[in-house]
Amino acid sequence: MKLGLSQACYRWVFYKHLRRDSPAYATSGNRLPYFSSVPAVIDEEEAPQWLIQRCASLGLESLYITTELLRDGARASWLRSVAAELGVGLIAGADANWVSTADEWKQESARYLASMPVAVSAGARILCTTHSAPALHNHFSKNPPIERQIEIMTGNFRQVVRAAEDHGLVIAFENHLDYRASEIARVIQGVGSPALRANFDTGNPVGVVEDPVEAAKAVARYAVMAHLKDFRIQPMTVDGEPRILWAPLGRGNIELEEILTVLQSESADPANLPLCLEVAPPHEHDPDVWVRDSLDYVRRHLGRFLT
Repeated sequence: MKLGLSQACYRWVFYKHLRRDSPAYATSGNRLPYFSSVPAVIDEEEAPQWLIQRCASLGLESLYITTELLRDGARASWLRSVAAELGVGLIAGADANWVSTADEWKQESARYLASMPVAVSAGARILCTTHSAPALHNHFSKNPPIERQIEIMTGNFRQVVRAAEDHGLVIAFENHLDYRASEIARVIQGVGSPALRANFDTGNPVGVVEDPVEAAKAVARYAVMAHLKDFRIQPMTVDGEPRILWAPLGRGNIELEEILTVLQSESADPANLPLCLEVAPPHEHDPDVWVRDSLDYVRRHLGRFLT
C-alpha cells in the first residue's frame, strides 16, 4: 500500500462553504483557531497546487482531488505536470446522484461523464466516486426502499462504466456515510465490469451501523484504493445519545490494523493500493497537526503494510 492524501484533510481551509472567512462559518457558532500553521484561507484556485506541494513535503505518493478543483482539461494537464515533478500522482474524484432517474439522471450522468476527460488529463487512472445526495437517499431512507435504490444505482453505473472503459479509467465507488460496504459490493457485483471497483473508507461504516472490519471483508476484493480515517465513538452519554467524533489516526476506535490486514490479504493489488489519509479536525484545530500526528502513527504502527 502506498500512502497518499485526501483533499478533505484541509477542507476547512479552502472549501468555499466551509472556509473560516465564509458567511456560513461566521454564523455557525464555530470558534476560530487561536493558532494554525496552515494559512487561514487558501483560495480554491490555489488549493490544488498547494495540496500537491503539501503531499511532496509530507513524503506522500498520491493526492485524491476532485475534478471540480481540477476545473478543466488544460488546467488538469498542467497540474499533472506539477505533481509529476514532485513525485505525486493524482487520483480524481467526482460524484452524482446515483439514485436519480429519468430527466434528472440524464443531467446527472452528463455532468459525471464530463468529469472523465478531466480526470484523464490529470493522469488519473482511478475516478473515486461518491453519491451526491446522501441526505435524500441512503441506507436508512425509505423512498425508494434500499432494495430499489440498489437496483437504480446498478442500472445507472452500467451506463457510465462503458465510458470509463473507453477512457481507461476505473471508477472507485466509495462508502460515503450513506451506504453500507455490503451494499456497495452488491452494486459492483450487479454491474459486473472491471471498470467499477471500490474505494473503502475505514471510518464511514460506523455512520450506517456497520462493523468496519466486516465492511472491509465485504468489499476488499473490489478495493482499488482506501481512505484511512479514524473516529472516536462514545456509545453512551449522559443524555443517552451516542456520539461519533473525528480523531487523528490511532486515537479513535476504528480497528485500523485489522482492516489493513483484510485489504492486504484480499484486494487484487495491495502493493499498489493508494491509502489516502483522510482526517478532518474540528474547525478550531490545526489540520496540519492532525495530519502529521496521523502520519506518524501510520508509519510507526502500520508500516508493515506500506510499500
